[in-house]
Amino acid sequence: MARIEPGGNFRNKESYEEPAAQETGYGECSTSCQMPLQPYEVPDWIVFMDDYEVESLLITGSFGGVYAARRLIDDLQVSLKVISKDSVAEWVQMSSSAPSPFIELHDFVFKYEKDLEEPHAWRIFQQIVEALHHCLSRGVFHRDVKMNNILIQIHTCQIKLMNFEGASQLREGEYTTFRGALKYAPPEWFTKKRYEAAPATVWALGVVLYALVFGVFPFETCKDTVKGNIAFPKNITRECRKLILHCLSKCPRERPSLEDILRHAWMI
Repeated sequence: MARIEPGGNFRNKESYEEPAAQETGYGECSTSCQMPLQPYEVPDWIVFMDDYEVESLLITGSFGGVYAARRLIDDLQVSLKVISKDSVAEWVQMSSSAPSPFIELHDFVFKYEKDLEEPHAWRIFQQIVEALHHCLSRGVFHRDVKMNNILIQIHTCQIKLMNFEGASQLREGEYTTFRGALKYAPPEWFTKKRYEAAPATVWALGVVLYALVFGVFPFETCKDTVKGNIAFPKNITRECRKLILHCLSKCPRERPSLEDILRHAWMI
């Protein structure tokens, strides 16, 4: 039986072990996971938890944690995600599962398609860029652009950007905390522990485009990211190659803006 400690942490009455650091699977740059940020300011949160028995902590991240739990009214096994209200720009209620027949773009590419023909990759990539351009133009910095956070409808290739739990309001200047997957992190994060919103978003887009076209990630470790050596496993058009190289420029100032990407020769 679980109980809630002051501050929002879950503890089991019989025993409690501090969660071990989670592996990132990204070379030597794995980082320790943090305990979930606590929503002290949300009184309804405690009332909500009266309906559940929390069994164990499944995983923690930089802005939240996921717990295995049981709904008391019908004994249904569920997972509960706890995040800090301060780490979300705006609260909305939405389903936690992908609407059918949508699947994660990561699974679409790596489990089913492997690598896409350029026209197919272009159609997907254009929608992703447009979605992120819309976010930034409205003052929202997603902060966790990755293929797992992009849904694709299998039959139409319609794209939906999801998981804004780590998003924040866009501001000028550099950010000094990273809220995404390290495979998509720009080199300046590893070398300086800081980055700007737009160049970091473009870098992540470069990683996504590379994965769409080649079916693999461009960098295996953070050291590879910092070195910035990019291999091209198969022949692609000159325009596509140039766009990938431009997005994955080591210097943030040399990366294109989202408007530049939308006007690029490969995108037209």
